[in-house]
Amino acid sequence: MSVRTTSFFIFVAFLLSPALTVRSERQTIISFTSASSVSAQTGPVYDSYKGVKIGMPAAEVRAKLGKPKEESDAEDLYEISPLETARVFYEPDKTVRVVSIMYSGDMNLAPTPKTVVGTDVPAKEDGGIYKMMQYPKAGFWISYVKTGGEGPIVIVTMQKMAKE
Repeated sequence: MSVRTTSFFIFVAFLLSPALTVRSERQTIISFTSASSVSAQTGPVYDSYKGVKIGMPAAEVRAKLGKPKEESDAEDLYEISPLETARVFYEPDKTVRVVSIMYSGDMNLAPTPKTVVGTDVPAKEDGGIYKMMQYPKAGFWISYVKTGGEGPIVIVTMQKMAKE
């Protein structure tokens, strides 16, 4: 299983389950738990990726990010660089539901937890990091995941949620 396949599996597993543990080929463990009790008191620090926001029409996304590597009515995959990919998922009305960005290789190119969730997050013993913030007034949540071990990957995900 490739790193990209493993990372996509982790992302999909996270979206589909509020509480689970994922184990990759490298035996890096990432535990996801429901974040229903986690809520941000202030507005989001990170609310868009290269101008792409939750609720934006697919046509605007494609105007901002260019031609996707893979395109469909349900999702687009963009290869920004060999070290950065973005996947955008759409609602049936063709507006953005989820934006997920994966950084691999040079971690200096990846955002820090503070630039994504607004606070420093201590790493676990293996170097892994996980933090989710919910912004009900803005209508989305955001998470920061950094896998532990050698060759870490950072995944930043924004997903639509019910507005307050």
